[in-house]
Amino acid sequence: MKDVLDLSYFDSYRTTFNRQFLVNEIAKKINDRFIHNDRFPKVTVNTGALKLLNGIKLITATDTNVPILSHPFIADTTPNQNTYVYIDVRAVSRINPHEQTLVITNESAFNIIRWRANLVRYSLIKGKASLWDSCNFTSAIYASWLSESLSKRFSLDLSVSTKILVIAAVFYNVLFSGVSLLANETSCSKLAIATTKRLGRYIQDTSLVETIITELYNLEGLGAFNTLADLVYAIKNVTGNIRLSNLSEKQVAEATGYGWYGSDSASLCATALEDPSTFITLCVIGHENQNYHKTIIGSIVKRRSSEMSRSIDGLVNEITTIPF
Repeated sequence: MKDVLDLSYFDSYRTTFNRQFLVNEIAKKINDRFIHNDRFPKVTVNTGALKLLNGIKLITATDTNVPILSHPFIADTTPNQNTYVYIDVRAVSRINPHEQTLVITNESAFNIIRWRANLVRYSLIKGKASLWDSCNFTSAIYASWLSESLSKRFSLDLSVSTKILVIAAVFYNVLFSGVSLLANETSCSKLAIATTKRLGRYIQDTSLVETIITELYNLEGLGAFNTLADLVYAIKNVTGNIRLSNLSEKQVAEATGYGWYGSDSASLCATALEDPSTFITLCVIGHENQNYHKTIIGSIVKRRSSEMSRSIDGLVNEITTIPF
């Protein structure tokens, strides 16, 4: 299985806490269902203003043989620009039996599914790296979410928290790339400039970014810095803090799992640690929907409210280069 870094597109099922899903079996069920499409009732889909990009297919109540999809799903073994993204809307919709039309019953939950699916579909067409410029506003939010969550969990002082902030920002930046950004000194230098710019006012000592990236570059045993295991290894070794000496992936997921709310909040947060399409979605919804303003991610987003509307508009404009 390829690491997340090796993919040119976003795929939630390649992340640490979603690798237990039997994706091959799920793909077979989906492919079998749509090969025999004529056997199923025709359902008219109209999501109104909550538009979906072309190439996104919905799993509805008629698809009884398809298992529950917790995340946008890619059924192709060799995805390309024409690959479909499947989303499960059975929990947020119903079918009007008289008109055979799909009715969205929970627009808030559907909007999260929709944003994630649109970002995955876009990444299949143009590559996830092409989203970086329009999504870079989420870098500091991600870094703050991780550093604040771990600082609260382990009672860390400001100096350690700041180091985690930088490490997390670097890690998040790397997740958008299809190659290792810590491969050589030139790429490290570019990464330092980009990370410093993204963190902005969150970092007082800009030289700290370059120092930490140099440490990551020279850190023996560090992988491609594209998985949660890599992130945990970097935090333990670069901070050198005794309270973090036994830090685990599970502890990071638990500490950050309170970043959102809802029945699937823990799953969304765990996925968002390694999947920018999920985290970007939480940032957008955290800004647009006041019901999420009191979540940890929503509160961090709210601090940056002056720039969020403009940033989200830029992201929407980027995504809509692909027709709906």
